[in-house]
Amino acid sequence: MRIACCSWLLREGFEQAGCEVVPFQLDAARTLDAQIEALGIRPDVIFLQIFGKTPLPKAIFQTQYKLAAYCIDSPLNAYWLLPLAELFDFVYVDQLTSVYKFRRKGIPAKWLPLCVSESDFRKPTEKHYFVSFVGSLTPYRTKRKNLLALLEKHFPLHIVQGVSRVAMQDIFAASHVVLNENFFSGLNWRFFQALASGSLLLSERGGSGVSRFFREGEHYLGYAPDDLLATLGHLYDHPDACNAIAARGQDLCRREHTSRSRVQTVLEDLATGQMRPRPPLPVRQYGEAYGKYCHAVRFGGAFEESVRLLRALAQDRGAIGPRASCRLGDIALRLGKREESIVALEYGSTLVDADGLRANLKLLLLTLEDGRFYRYLARLLAMLKEMGLLQQKYGVYIDRLKNKENMLYTCYLLGCELLFAVQENFALGFEKPFEDKYPDYALEYARCAFGIKKTEKSLDLLLQCITAAGIAPEALGSLKEAIVAGVASDAQVARSVALAVAYYDFAYAQTAVSALKKTLRA
Repeated sequence: MRIACCSWLLREGFEQAGCEVVPFQLDAARTLDAQIEALGIRPDVIFLQIFGKTPLPKAIFQTQYKLAAYCIDSPLNAYWLLPLAELFDFVYVDQLTSVYKFRRKGIPAKWLPLCVSESDFRKPTEKHYFVSFVGSLTPYRTKRKNLLALLEKHFPLHIVQGVSRVAMQDIFAASHVVLNENFFSGLNWRFFQALASGSLLLSERGGSGVSRFFREGEHYLGYAPDDLLATLGHLYDHPDACNAIAARGQDLCRREHTSRSRVQTVLEDLATGQMRPRPPLPVRQYGEAYGKYCHAVRFGGAFEESVRLLRALAQDRGAIGPRASCRLGDIALRLGKREESIVALEYGSTLVDADGLRANLKLLLLTLEDGRFYRYLARLLAMLKEMGLLQQKYGVYIDRLKNKENMLYTCYLLGCELLFAVQENFALGFEKPFEDKYPDYALEYARCAFGIKKTEKSLDLLLQCITAAGIAPEALGSLKEAIVAGVASDAQVARSVALAVAYYDFAYAQTAVSALKKTLRA
């Protein structure tokens, strides 16, 4: 099989499987077809590994070649990978939790866990470090920062970031223990790399999909806030006690979790020829435009290509026209073109679904001091009725808006409630590099409401959204603010204790418990 391959992770496996592999790098300035034609081949499939700041070629939607995508860090990148997935005949995701999310959107994704290459394995070597951690330290990784600070108080900890893959494996191999921590639940790449190094892997418990392949105590050791220090204390006193576990973990990784192992799934799928039916050309064009827009918002870049593709679709009288207008309205907002945005969002708000709901909510925010506000409020009521969402709790917000009570704050509360109800809670990883006054998700609306008015209600909604997003510890900062402001309930203070422990912020947990005890005694 001839494969045009843009994947450093699976290229080795395809070659070992006997495929004719033609490697290439994606180029955002050229069309995908032009890049393939320049290779001078006609591939059986184009296999693309997509993640983070991956350059996205032009006119992917127009290619006639068979396309396969391997979506990396899929829980974090789903917000832009999902629309782009419409372009691919085969879609693989690196995390089990993403399978449901993709399939709920109509994309028949398959789980293809991460893996290692042959060069990642290391022979037993002298140990220079007790416990090592290799990974980025950014302001957004509060849990990681707390965890490492806690460990540094008790044990010699070797922290490294920004090193090559080879150097990382050498550090792991020279460590008694390799620490693994991750933002989302799953089998991250560090899990496999630590196993391949031959050192003992110490990984957070509860990772989605881990138990399908590995057993704690047999292939690795697990930890949680309540036993982390005790576990490491035992290992520090008996550094060679778990050598057998490390050896079994490396052996299993070598047998079942290499690039060669993973490509078997892909090659079997390609051999059957049972690819998903390609959506109509306008759907693929919209998917490319929307995916590239979200990618540009998150990682930087221009919107021109997305705007060109969307404008060509906005004339469509079917559902794709209003949907494209929703995105044009969003882009106009980003560019500060208020009236242009209102015109586009007004057409988009004719959709009776989550996109139409988003558009209508943004129209309310854009016209708070405008005579058009009540027209859009009436349209929202009609939409909610048609969607079966007319509930008494929303009526409270509607009445407040009719009476002009705390209108911006009320709009944010209403937007949060409605988007949460239609399962548009949050896109993990879609942290925008600016404060968004015209949000896309329920959690963003909750944050805006809490920013305006720190109340028990706004905090409750924020907690609800963050918990549903699977990032409950991220609420700890807001809980602290609410406690300082004196608006947090006893239940919320108690919750802050649990979240602080989950975030390895034991000092705050002790302070909060003491304060809660005083309140209860009073």
